[in-house]
Amino acid sequence: MADLLSILQPAIGALLFVACGWALTLALFKEGDIDAIERVAFGMAFALVIPALVLLFMNLVLQIKISTLLVFAVYAVLAVGSWVYAEKKLPRLHVLQA
Repeated sequence: MADLLSILQPAIGALLFVACGWALTLALFKEGDIDAIERVAFGMAFALVIPALVLLFMNLVLQIKISTLLVFAVYAVLAVGSWVYAEKKLPRLHVLQA
């Protein structure tokens, strides 16, 4: 069982990392605002920075200890939330204009 977890944990982590970054770029930029290379670059940057800030806030302010499950949960909630926001076609914040 431990061998299976040691294989699945990085695979699920990588999948959530990519999904979170991609969904965040969909939520922040309209189709056609940025090309695929920019979307991948912004996606990787957002996937690194935004969950890290959320986890830092949860740890320092809310006093919640960081665990693997918490990291997976933050990435999953950010990915699903960003994707739902992007699909609702709500007005996007155009803070970063290409």
